[in-house]
Amino acid sequence: MRMVSEKVKVLYIGGVGRSGSTLIDLIVSQADGFFSVGELRYVWTRNFQENQLCASGEPFRESPFWQKVVEEAYGGFDQIDAAYVESLREKVERLRYQPRIWLDQKGIKTLTEDYQATLREYQGYLGKLYQAIQKVSNCDYILDSSKNSPHAYMLHTMDDVDLYVLHLIRDSRAFAYSWQRKKVRPEIHWKTEYMAQFPISLSIRRWNSENVLVAMLDSIGAPYKRLRYEDFAHDPQSGLDVIWDLLGLTQYKLQDLLDRYQHDDKPNYSVSGNPIRFGERKEIKIRLDEEWQENMPFRQKLFMTLGTLPLLLWYRYIP
Repeated sequence: MRMVSEKVKVLYIGGVGRSGSTLIDLIVSQADGFFSVGELRYVWTRNFQENQLCASGEPFRESPFWQKVVEEAYGGFDQIDAAYVESLREKVERLRYQPRIWLDQKGIKTLTEDYQATLREYQGYLGKLYQAIQKVSNCDYILDSSKNSPHAYMLHTMDDVDLYVLHLIRDSRAFAYSWQRKKVRPEIHWKTEYMAQFPISLSIRRWNSENVLVAMLDSIGAPYKRLRYEDFAHDPQSGLDVIWDLLGLTQYKLQDLLDRYQHDDKPNYSVSGNPIRFGERKEIKIRLDEEWQENMPFRQKLFMTLGTLPLLLWYRYIP
């Protein structure tokens, strides 16, 4: 029996969106002892306040699983002011604070007392949520695919969390092209809404900054492994082995996990993420998406290449 005082183990997928994180999440979450929460950093707005669907197809507040979690963590939905907690998150997760947190972990104190007080308050709410998820799901590892680097820093500096970081990388041109596609968000069940579409300038900034900041977690003690999505798509079993090595676990065979996803009835209550979380469980297709190479306008491809060139070379991508 797990003691309540034990730290919560979190496998965190860091990097940028549209990099294959939901696909890897769906596969890894089939392993024994793993429970996927999706992109949990959005839970205060998208789920507590807006009541968006979780992957089970139920509105968040009507989900028996999340009702139990919220009851365990806070005593019920009426006992938690989600708007206030979201305001705390917005204050502490600003990108400009991440280098300061990194310096703080290195022993160089640059954070103000007010910031640290707000950070501790937010982490108090966050810690109760993770503890409750682990208790209700009876899992060994919570799989959080939030990707966002500020959220990862919040988790790393929490006393009651053991964070393991899988830094998932995808070619910057493929990332940018994917964010220009129009995709419906099925979790917004009361109206038709589409996922955001990024201009090239924003894609350059996000791809560079997020990958640098996630990689910096390695230097402040967070267990860390890097995985290119292209390598995973080429050899999925080797990609999975990177994850098992990160966690020090016995290696699961890919086909066993794919069979479980298709034929077993392990529930999925993840919040936020790629729309492939929803719908009938069919065969998972792992493939390279190289449409960008032919269909991405040359001007956009050129700007994206030049704007991300140092990291493209570092991550062994061909310009």
